[in-house]
Amino acid sequence: MERIFIAALEKSREEKAAYVAEACAGDDAARAEVEELLRADDALPEFQKGAGERFIPEQAGGMIGNYKLLQELGEGGFGTVWVAEQSEPVRRRVALKIIKVGMDTKEFVARFEQERQALALMDHPNIAKILDGGATPYGRPFFVMELIRGITITEYCDKAGLGMRERLELFIQVCRAVQHAHQKGIIHRDIKPANILVTINDGQAVPKVIDFGIAKAMQGRLTDKTIFTMFEQMIGTPLYMSPEQAEMTSLDIDTRSDIYSLGVVLYELLTGRTPIEAASIAEAGIEKIREIIRDVDPPRPSAKVKTLNGVDLTTAAKRRHVEPTKFSSAIRGDLDWIVMKCIEKDRRRRYDAADGLVLDIERHLTNQTVIARPPTTSYLVGRFVRRNRLLVGAGGAVAVALILGAVVSRWQALRAVAERDAKEQALQVARAAEADTKAFSDFLVKRVLATARPQDVEGGLGIDVSVVRALEQAQKRLEQDFGNRPKAEAVAREAIGVTWETLGRYDEAAIQLEKALKLREQEPHPVESDILKTSNDLAIAYQKAGMSEKSLPLYERVLSKRKETLPPDHPDILLSMNNLAGAYYDTGDLPRSLALYEQTFEASKATLGPDDANTLKSMGNLARAWKEGGNTGKTFPLKAQPLYERALEKSVAELGADHPDTLTSMNNLAVCYEQSGNAHAALPLYERALALSRTKLGDDHPDTLTSMNNLAGAYFKTDHVPKAIQLYEQAVEKGRIKPGADHRDTINSIVNLAVAYEKANEFPKAVELYAEALEKKKARLGPGHRDTLKAMSTLAVAYSEAGEMQKALPFFEQALLGRKSLLGPDAPETLKSMFNMAHAYRAVKDFRNALIHFEELLAAQRRRLGQNDPQVTELERQVAELRILLKEEKQ
Repeated sequence: MERIFIAALEKSREEKAAYVAEACAGDDAARAEVEELLRADDALPEFQKGAGERFIPEQAGGMIGNYKLLQELGEGGFGTVWVAEQSEPVRRRVALKIIKVGMDTKEFVARFEQERQALALMDHPNIAKILDGGATPYGRPFFVMELIRGITITEYCDKAGLGMRERLELFIQVCRAVQHAHQKGIIHRDIKPANILVTINDGQAVPKVIDFGIAKAMQGRLTDKTIFTMFEQMIGTPLYMSPEQAEMTSLDIDTRSDIYSLGVVLYELLTGRTPIEAASIAEAGIEKIREIIRDVDPPRPSAKVKTLNGVDLTTAAKRRHVEPTKFSSAIRGDLDWIVMKCIEKDRRRRYDAADGLVLDIERHLTNQTVIARPPTTSYLVGRFVRRNRLLVGAGGAVAVALILGAVVSRWQALRAVAERDAKEQALQVARAAEADTKAFSDFLVKRVLATARPQDVEGGLGIDVSVVRALEQAQKRLEQDFGNRPKAEAVAREAIGVTWETLGRYDEAAIQLEKALKLREQEPHPVESDILKTSNDLAIAYQKAGMSEKSLPLYERVLSKRKETLPPDHPDILLSMNNLAGAYYDTGDLPRSLALYEQTFEASKATLGPDDANTLKSMGNLARAWKEGGNTGKTFPLKAQPLYERALEKSVAELGADHPDTLTSMNNLAVCYEQSGNAHAALPLYERALALSRTKLGDDHPDTLTSMNNLAGAYFKTDHVPKAIQLYEQAVEKGRIKPGADHRDTINSIVNLAVAYEKANEFPKAVELYAEALEKKKARLGPGHRDTLKAMSTLAVAYSEAGEMQKALPFFEQALLGRKSLLGPDAPETLKSMFNMAHAYRAVKDFRNALIHFEELLAAQRRRLGQNDPQVTELERQVAELRILLKEEKQ
């Protein structure tokens, strides 16, 4: 084919057609492909033709932009997928998809562009991310996705031997990915195991939905071209295709078509078979395929299992950790109903959305009643008539009428009974709620308020009793007072927990909220909104107690559930996003923290307005994360400054100068001044904030300790180092008592004090504190955590500045090895450690090892900065010096 194409290029325009027809005689496919290549060549600019840049098929080693093609993975319906290596701006392996030769007609190009833009709309951990897009030099569109090294979900479940529960939990992640796409207005239209790959991240199986190649926008247009699907072209895969897709009528395809396909995948995960046997599709023509999909009712999953022969039954059961004799019963009931609701022929009877399917699976997993139900008699009769119109004559119609009459009578009787039962049930619920309210009211009066009575009089602790003593006394009686009222007990425990959290006693808050959450989850009919509220309160307590690792899964669950049930701009969603971003920040996951803080700020600004207190809070959090990531964000605080100033003025005017929200506004403005480089302007605000915090919250409240650290930091930046040291010492001393020596905030105070000692040339004190902080971070986060490695490097620098380079060396080395492993050889923190290591070896006159590290650093910086960068030039000079020193040392 290439030989014919190249020879044709030498012919005149008039000769080409005749030559190709003769050379490809009898091979229409080859002729069509050569003609397509010639059309692509004609489309090239003249300067490219003159340079001899003729179109040839992609091959390994070829370049498309910054991407080097390494290996062809396979072909989809109209795209070829390659493993490629990206060279700039980052080096990584990706999946690159290009329209196949001969398929780049206007219709296919338009659909391919739609795929690329559809993917760009989505951002979900279980959807393959789109990274880039463009066109080859020959005008063929391509896009670049993250490379998923995985296997199909069915193959993974079988190879890993996942039981029913594990399969369902994995499938739930897929459903949530599809729900995300639907919320973006995208329908997949080709959901099948081959488009759901499972990869392993940090030991966890992560399904990724790929290939939205035949996605269709539900609303509006994704490109400026009109997308048409030819009437006779069936988009999708028949085994997983919904009846409305197969029907090819004027009926619009909507999200319920994807629900059908998800149901088929779930059917296969449970049974090892598809509802329609592959053999029956393979042997049928297109009209027969449509008929099968449209009219043939598949057996229930549990019934399908019974049709398996001995070997197939044993193999499938073994893969799911069930006995062959119990395989069918393991599916019968809820799972039958759920699957059959998904693959209903009539899409109106399916789940309306993927999150409805998720909720039903979760109800099944938690032994709750599922909303899926078997079809009614009237529905079955209607289906029978629709499928057998020719068989149901006049007599048949009479019989059907009699059946329907009996069904209606039965339904009316059941409805009357149901209404009676509903009234009785409502009365019981009202009585239970009234009893719960009374139980909580009695507890409040007898166990909390009663503590203010005189000493030893009916639980009295004296008229001057504090809230703390009252709560300590009251919570001892919780189980006794609410033993048979779990709902009321949960309310009481949550109230006490939130109060402890407000008072800064986070460990006690977590204990009560843990118990409250457990009680709520164990209710016969759990209320999702109550569970989410308690989960969020518990996550806040964990985070403030310095246990952000425990808060992460709670915040993630709350945000996920709220996104499923609330509008995208709901304030609760913005709050959850902010909370989760803070937990990522606290656990050292800066990239995810930054990304989520940026989303939160933009969403808050758009929804609440730039002057809203929550928007300003998001702005401050984002600036803090930027700074931690090496971006000082100086222009950001400068732009934000007028907003913070207006917020403080408004808070003082409306709430008063000493209101807690005014205190927050004061701190926000002070931080803004400080981040803008004006620490002198921040000082009076920090001083006022600390004074108010001491008055309102007490000297040892965590918020007061935070104010101490803020003010000490401003003193440090304005060269009032003795004042900074004095405040830092107080913060450390009080922090060791509460919230505790191992708390994150206390460790940060220890590091701050060490920095101040270092500034004051008190190196022994600084080194001692740095060493303490390192040990605590190792114990808290592990030796390979990013923050631990930073503490390790800081201690090494402190030793070196104290003149103890031999003590510094092992810490420099550990930090370098850890950063290489965690962040990669070219990460800025790794290069900083490499630089420190090289200089440390040079300082102790170990020129050989110094040269090794300088040469490694030079190679890395050449890759990053280029040959002519001043840093590279300086490193070349130091390498040359070391080579001379090493040579002299050998002589």
